[in-house]
Amino acid sequence: MSNIHENNQKRRKILTLRRFFWYNKGILLVVNGNCVFNFLYRAEERKVKVFQKGERVVCGSKGVCVVEEITTLDIAGVDRKREYYILKPLYLSSSTVYIPVDTAEGSMRKVLAHEEAENLIHRIPEIPLITIANDKLLEQEYKNCLKTSSCQDLIRIIKTIYLRKRARKEAGRKETAVDARYFRIAEDHLYGELAVALDMSRENVESYINTSLQSV
Repeated sequence: MSNIHENNQKRRKILTLRRFFWYNKGILLVVNGNCVFNFLYRAEERKVKVFQKGERVVCGSKGVCVVEEITTLDIAGVDRKREYYILKPLYLSSSTVYIPVDTAEGSMRKVLAHEEAENLIHRIPEIPLITIANDKLLEQEYKNCLKTSSCQDLIRIIKTIYLRKRARKEAGRKETAVDARYFRIAEDHLYGELAVALDMSRENVESYINTSLQSV
């Protein structure tokens, strides 16, 4: 009788374990519950590194950066098991950026490929303007466009401000300080990435764009 009782208890424990794995982790116990659980749990925790050491990426307001290292940080208050991309901005050499590997896809992206950059340039005439008349709302839209780190949004800023500047000049008015600031930022980011994608100096990008558009 005692053996039957013990066997029943073991069965109940196994069933309890099975329910635990099924409802809490979506995992079925197969042979050795602990081993299966630990292996799958580690696999679930493992993060795929989208970017590689030495790769050039775009990272928000820092523009084009080089992935110098992928490592953990020995800094007080920082999880020492968490891996980070250590980035060096290409045009801000005095800065260093630290981006957690597990959240990088939301704040980093790959630099445009050569063909993508060429296609973007040829599509510039088709890219729409920002059609907001209110200056305060327009500045907010400039900020929104910069946050996307999208080359197309940078072009929207540049085209919009270029036409606003021309219209103000014809009316005998100066360019606004806000327009001047966002025009410079958008140009710096756009030309910086296109220079890398097209393998040329940033100073030559504007003339290259003008020449390319004339031949379209």
